Amino acid sequence: MTDPRSGEADSRTADADPGPGAGSGLGSGPGSGSVPGAGSGVGSGPGSGSVPGAGSVPGVGSVPGSGVGSGSGPGPGSGSVPGSGVSSGSGVGSGPGPGSGSGVGSGVGSGSGPGSVPGAGSVPGAGSEPASISGPEPGSGSAAVPEPVSVPAEARAPEAAQRPAAIELRGLRKRFGAAEALRGVDLVVPRGEIFGFLGPNGAGKTTTLRILATLTQPSAGRARVAGYDVVSQSIEVRRRMGYLPDGAPAMSDFTVGELLEFFASAYGIGGDKRRNTVRDVLALVELSEKRDRPIATLSLGMRQRLGLARVLLHDPEVLLLDEPGTGLDPRARVEIREVLRELCSLDKTILISSHILGELNELCTSIGILEQGRLVFSGSLEEAKERVRGRTVEVRVEGDLSTLAVARGLLEALDEVEEVALREADELLEVSLAEGALPGALARALLGNGLELSLLRPREIDLEDAFLSLTEGKLA
Repeated sequence: MTDPRSGEADSRTADADPGPGAGSGLGSGPGSGSVPGAGSGVGSGPGSGSVPGAGSVPGVGSVPGSGVGSGSGPGPGSGSVPGSGVSSGSGVGSGPGPGSGSGVGSGVGSGSGPGSVPGAGSVPGAGSEPASISGPEPGSGSAAVPEPVSVPAEARAPEAAQRPAAIELRGLRKRFGAAEALRGVDLVVPRGEIFGFLGPNGAGKTTTLRILATLTQPSAGRARVAGYDVVSQSIEVRRRMGYLPDGAPAMSDFTVGELLEFFASAYGIGGDKRRNTVRDVLALVELSEKRDRPIATLSLGMRQRLGLARVLLHDPEVLLLDEPGTGLDPRARVEIREVLRELCSLDKTILISSHILGELNELCTSIGILEQGRLVFSGSLEEAKERVRGRTVEVRVEGDLSTLAVARGLLEALDEVEEVALREADELLEVSLAEGALPGALARALLGNGLELSLLRPREIDLEDAFLSLTEGKLA
């Protein structure tokens, strides 16, 4: 029995008539000594008493405990199992002779059985050997301790890679009369991404963003933002989304503070909360000192940062930014980029439509490429580069430019080669290989014609290379 005040098992004695009995327990934690491992035991036999050690069904599932033993004795038995954690062990010894059992553990243990064969009862657990007793004779019990079971890491912690989708498009289509701007776009953007949305002019990027912002309804398919449908749950979407369109009107008659106070009121933010929110978003975009300045006096970069402050007033989960770097000088683009990184660290999901590939290469965690209303690629930047890595090879031969011209002619004649470009300043050739072709064919052609090859290597690939390789430059 367990004392409710101390959580420890009370020691009891019991006498019983002879007869068959069985004891069993499942233990977790060391016994009374240093016995690691998980174990369970069952004592059986006519006339035996059994004292389970510490018994438990582990609460946390990954820390097995000590084994369980049973024994017999010729006199009154006693058992004690100090409890630990949230539960305690218990034991009862029985028999016509003296006997005792002890164990340490956490959990619930049980044992029963009258005994008739004299003997000394015992519960292993002290010392360093795995707990077990066994005996073939009547009146003896047996217990076995299986090896500890390791719990896979994925069972101990949630799968971090499976983040919920912040943006989800399924079969999205949009028609404007006879023209089809989007042709069955499927896209998933996980939460916390800075996702670059690329494509040539007219590819359908702005149309996609306007659908996500609930400003344009799709002709077919489905779009969800933060788990809400943009058509049937548009109010919920607007509460969780901030949209900064390309070339948004500046409302130049307002001061910076007046503009933000106005939009905060429109979002239903009032009183001290509104003033504090305006203060916080200005600090985030580093415009605190411009609060009382007329918007007309701000530079283009400052206006873009003010636009970001405006869409952040209601603390949206998802930001949709259409060409935020358009018209900005290099310093202003760096400032915007730093603000976006800070927002991503605050667990925002950011979708950026842009054609400034170098900027996205430094900022985005993943990209999607749209062409003619179709998504031709979606994945990480490294995956995009891997698609085209090895297709362009740099080649240099010993000699002057005339030797390089000979090499160019030899390579252009190969079926494995699509194009050869001369980089005169570096005195090398850039060779575009056909699909599936290997650079070894280039080396064989040059060496077989007596040229000395000094360089043959894949060209380093950036986002611009990947974009040009994955698109054809066609309009929808």
